[in-house]
Amino acid sequence: GHKIDVLHRHCADVGRDPGDCRVTRLGSLFPTASAAETTQLNEMLAGLGDPEQTAGFLIGEAGAITERVHELVEAGAELLIFNLPFASTAAEIDRAGGLLGAATAGL
Repeated sequence: GHKIDVLHRHCADVGRDPGDCRVTRLGSLFPTASAAETTQLNEMLAGLGDPEQTAGFLIGEAGAITERVHELVEAGAELLIFNLPFASTAAEIDRAGGLLGAATAGL
């Protein structure tokens, strides 16, 4: 929400209609199968960079991912784009697609 507010202020500064801008969000998605896997993955990824670099990662089980997707949409994101850094099989990509499809149903 904060970044969208900044965008709108910049638009106002230059006389541009904020409605002309599409609000997108790019992030990494790491679906997990259990709370233990979520904890383990969070700890591993935290060691890869500073917290600001990993803050945009979506890590967790289906319910947590759904909740975070709803928060992003409620904040004003119109298009969510995810990469799947650890997906190595078609089944993992299908699982992520199903999860995101369920998370965005009715939005």
